[in-house]
Amino acid sequence: MIFAIPSRNGEPHNHFSKAEQIMVIDENTRQKTLVDIPETQSHCGRKKVFTDIFRQYQVSAIVIRQIGDSMLKHLFDHQFKVFACPRGKTADELNLSELEEVTEMSYARPSPNKTKHKRCCHQHQGRHDNKLSPVSGQLQSISTIHR
Repeated sequence: MIFAIPSRNGEPHNHFSKAEQIMVIDENTRQKTLVDIPETQSHCGRKKVFTDIFRQYQVSAIVIRQIGDSMLKHLFDHQFKVFACPRGKTADELNLSELEEVTEMSYARPSPNKTKHKRCCHQHQGRHDNKLSPVSGQLQSISTIHR
């Protein structure tokens, strides 16, 4: 199995989407490859970059410490196996065959930014409600303004 570990300076990073690199490890050969993650303008763009890297290196399992709920859902939706990385373990100390598999969304942490931008880039559909732009029918029903 080929594993991917979000990393920083070649060691497992605490937060998945804030990692600067992905360490790809082939479980059979123990070969390690560090892949730099390019900066993106949006969180959705970052998800696509991760997915593209995983596909390019034929990754089937991701090792995480902390992850947000939307990123974990993204991994599950793309059929990746997800494993928890014990705190304090270096890349060399990890025994990939002994990691605990993450199978439920309850492992993820809710994003503190959810209220700031309620939707991911690809979900911006339909009419955008704006309190400063009333529906024209409601506007026409107002005939006079009392001062």
